[in-house]
Amino acid sequence: MSLKTSAKTPNAEQQIAIDHRGGKILSAGAGSGKTFVLIEHIITWLDNLRIKTPSSEWSHVVPFQLPKLVLMTFTKKAAGEMSIRMMKRIDDLCDGAQTEKDLEYWSLIRQYLSMMNITTISSFCHKLLSQGYFSDVGSEIQILSNVEFKNKISNLFNLWFISKQNRLNQVFEANSNALIGAMIEIYSSPELRLLWKEPLVKTSPERELEDYTQGLLATLSLPESVDLSADAKEKEKGWYVLLQGFDQLLSTHGRLSGGTFRAYAQWATSVGTLPRSVKAMNESQVEDLEKIKGLVKELREVSEDFLNFIDHYETYWSWVEVFKDVYHFIDEHYFLEKGMAFADLEYYACIGLRNPQFREKIKKNYDYFIVDEFQDTSSVQYEIINHLVGDNHQRLFCVGDKKQAIYGF
Repeated sequence: MSLKTSAKTPNAEQQIAIDHRGGKILSAGAGSGKTFVLIEHIITWLDNLRIKTPSSEWSHVVPFQLPKLVLMTFTKKAAGEMSIRMMKRIDDLCDGAQTEKDLEYWSLIRQYLSMMNITTISSFCHKLLSQGYFSDVGSEIQILSNVEFKNKISNLFNLWFISKQNRLNQVFEANSNALIGAMIEIYSSPELRLLWKEPLVKTSPERELEDYTQGLLATLSLPESVDLSADAKEKEKGWYVLLQGFDQLLSTHGRLSGGTFRAYAQWATSVGTLPRSVKAMNESQVEDLEKIKGLVKELREVSEDFLNFIDHYETYWSWVEVFKDVYHFIDEHYFLEKGMAFADLEYYACIGLRNPQFREKIKKNYDYFIVDEFQDTSSVQYEIINHLVGDNHQRLFCVGDKKQAIYGF
């Protein structure tokens, strides 16, 4: 049958996306007809189901297969709008059906369309938790208001405080409100909560400096030497002065390392306005200038705080150990207080999906995932999607626009 009933005709690129069977990220900017493509992609998926299923089995297969299809988008509003457009498209196919069999099939789709998952990632996590896939978390989910959540964290903190029986340093006692505030921030973010769940390894100030500088070198690919060839007139310009300053730093102190970090940080803070490249520069100089400017920006942003961390390393770690103790206490006793925060949905779904046994059960019940606004997925949401899909990327179809991304990795 024709699927063009009451729908606009896709262009060549849109048609490729519509017909694709998954395993791709579709780059689609504003005004590119992204929602149209998503709807038609789903319609094509449903039509392929019609073709490969004997008509005598439609009434059994449709309600069985629709719940296996998941369309995730970023907001509830977008999910609601997508549901409305999907229903309208199915109505059009029913109204324009050319045969009784076509009408029978698309009427079945309309009847069971509510069984398809058109949702946000958080709402889908809520569904997984409510369905009892994760034995560590109860299936009765009560979402707390912001005030209720803060009270929950505060109450659990007070239990931790009592458990210490006046064995805390007075500095920590005097800053209990700051500790509570920090715990609220950590437990409000699935990403932060997972980060604090990981073991923290205390090394030394020297090791911390070395690890940081090595990471910086790997990221920026700084030059080991600089081409300073230029006319006398160019040597007075900002680009040359910056390259020359970096070259002198290399000659005097050597490459950036833990031992030379302070010298580089002091130099970066002394540099004035960062210059632009000019036509007189050669290709190597332009490339090196951009890398050195990247170094200056990074050191200006972090060097003061990082050196404070290094210079007060033991004090910092005494706070870290207290933070970690509070975090673990709240984590272990979290369900002494009823209810979950909105952020808990993604956190507990992510933790649960790390368990292969739980993961395989879920994968059997969901076949195909379509993710809209993929550029806006956080690291935790990405991990959740990755667990759901597994190694078979043909089960995943993503649409995104990196120009609109609100997260960076």
